[in-house]
Order: sequence, then structure tokens, then C-alpha cells
Amino acid sequence: MATEVEEAFIQADAREYTDVASEVLETTEQGHGRRETRRYRTLGDLSGVPRSALW
Repeated sequence: MATEVEEAFIQADAREYTDVASEVLETTEQGHGRRETRRYRTLGDLSGVPRSALW
């Protein structure tokens, strides 16, 4: 299942997320003398992922 979801992200990324329902969340934390920024992307439509109902 994880491989199928990863493939969905690879395909969406190759299309630069054009016509792909997705959201981006960014968090920033500071501590221990450094600043960390994390970016997360979610796909809103997993209909192209086999077995997506199991997700």
C-alpha cells in the first residue's frame, strides 16, 4: 500500500500537482540554536491508488 501511495505522489509531482487536489501545510519550530521548517503535502483524491479504501 505504501508503495502505491508513494507512486501517486511521484506522478502528481511529475505533473507539478496540476489538476491534482492537494494541500500544503508548513510548520516552523525554533530551538537548540536552529530553526526547522517542515512542509507536508496531502493528496485529496486517492481514486487512482489501488486499494485506497484500505488507507
